[in-house]
Amino acid sequence: MLKAAENVALMLNVNTGRPLQAQLFEQVRAMIIDGQLTSGTPLPATRALSEQLGVSRNTVVLAYDRLLAEGYIESKRSIGTFVSDAIPESGLKPQANETNVTDIKSAKAEFKTHLPLTDAAKTVITTPQAMDTALPAQLDTSLKQPLSIDFRPGLPDVEAFPARTWRRLLNRKLMQIDDHYYEATDPLGSFDLRRAIAEHLGPARGIIASAEDVVIVSSVQEARGLLCQLLLCEGAPAIMEAPGPSGIAKLFSHYKTNVYDIEVDEEGLQATLLPDFDNKTTPALETNRFHPSISNGLAYVTPSHQFPLGVSMALSRRVELLEWAHKTGIMVIEDESTSDFRYGGSPLTALKGLDNRIAERDETVPSDIISKNGSVIYLGGFKKSLGIQIGYLVVPSFLIPALQALKTLGFGSPSWLEQAALAEFIDNGAYDRHLRKLRKKCKEKRDLLISHLKSHFGEDITLSGVEGGLHLIWHLPKEFGTADELSKRMLETHNIGLYSVQTGGSTVVSQSEIDEQALIFGYSSLALEDIEIGVSNLAAEIKTNKRNTK
Repeated sequence: MLKAAENVALMLNVNTGRPLQAQLFEQVRAMIIDGQLTSGTPLPATRALSEQLGVSRNTVVLAYDRLLAEGYIESKRSIGTFVSDAIPESGLKPQANETNVTDIKSAKAEFKTHLPLTDAAKTVITTPQAMDTALPAQLDTSLKQPLSIDFRPGLPDVEAFPARTWRRLLNRKLMQIDDHYYEATDPLGSFDLRRAIAEHLGPARGIIASAEDVVIVSSVQEARGLLCQLLLCEGAPAIMEAPGPSGIAKLFSHYKTNVYDIEVDEEGLQATLLPDFDNKTTPALETNRFHPSISNGLAYVTPSHQFPLGVSMALSRRVELLEWAHKTGIMVIEDESTSDFRYGGSPLTALKGLDNRIAERDETVPSDIISKNGSVIYLGGFKKSLGIQIGYLVVPSFLIPALQALKTLGFGSPSWLEQAALAEFIDNGAYDRHLRKLRKKCKEKRDLLISHLKSHFGEDITLSGVEGGLHLIWHLPKEFGTADELSKRMLETHNIGLYSVQTGGSTVVSQSEIDEQALIFGYSSLALEDIEIGVSNLAAEIKTNKRNTK
């Protein structure tokens, strides 16, 4: 089933001097040629796309007219606009998507030669229990009663789960169980689900990938542990954002890595602070045992909606990070667990989508397997959007044999039934429809939260992380006390969960303003009335405290 190409990853630049309609024409044409938009795919209506991009409808009409004139798209009266069926299918599929079977077989042979089974088994045996962001202190299981309102960040909206549709899909797949019951489970995951994810990511995030590049995992936590086994050894460099998820810091600590905390500002990771491994003050990089073209070590980033600050990494920083990765041979892990939640403009093109383009134009990058397959591993999942634990990786093809071996030895694959239902859920367009509804609900909650905060505390309050994700941050004025103090009072007096950077699941950083004054509001799982009550109680608590301290 073809899905409408809504929320395609388009980005227009008003500062280049090039007409906006020309930029739009070129980007859509490139997506058609690259195979991200295939023959027959419905395109967004001109009015919808103009609203998404924040440009006049005439700009979109002019771009569509040119695409129509050159045969890339076709218009069907009273139905819509579609990618042209006249374009040869072979011309739509990019070379990067074509699986080089010979290379993969060779890589598998090399993997078996260089990694004895006993060594791989030892690696799997030492796997720690999967770690996610730390459980906030206020949510200790010793609590005698549940919180009346919980602003904990990252919780899915349980009520939004499409239970009726999901039940129908599960029942339909159960009718087909005889065809699959005795099949051996592919440790890399169901091919149908891998294909569906690859096709979804093309228009949504600008990632050119095939089913063979996707690996299904039981959870995002499993994916993190798997990648640490693949890319880390004792003493290897592990780069993370500061502040960043405390669970990641604990995971890196388990592998006895050299952790580099790179500070984040309003434009994301400060790429100029990345370690220069040519400098004698940093340890020499060792070749990874799984593949000679990469180094031990990894850089873990959340570029679309950084956790916890919620900022998006600027394009210039993305380019710097990718050029650094190509230079050092270190793989970048792009965690995009909340990338589906963006409330204004087009979806951001993923680092993975930019990666090959950067490599192709960088003359300093060796023409080896890195430049051909990229330096980014994309990590995504369905927990935030559906409440389903299944996650996935999009990886350079040369890493597939190693991942297949590791998953075979110690991880396996999620159940066939859940994977089959999820594949059809994506294929028939239900997932896109669900995301649209969920984004609308989350935006409504975010807007209400901002409205009440401004109503109680003034229009000039300082907020960050409002453009997307499932939480935002209020930078508290110092006269209100610290975030830790205020969250403790809210818990004791009102049984309401509010969180500082530390208690919200992040590592402590050297920036005292963030450590002490950043108050996190997760809103995705809350009802509208809970948001209103929670902020009202917060205002009352601050007012009472100010009166008592006079």
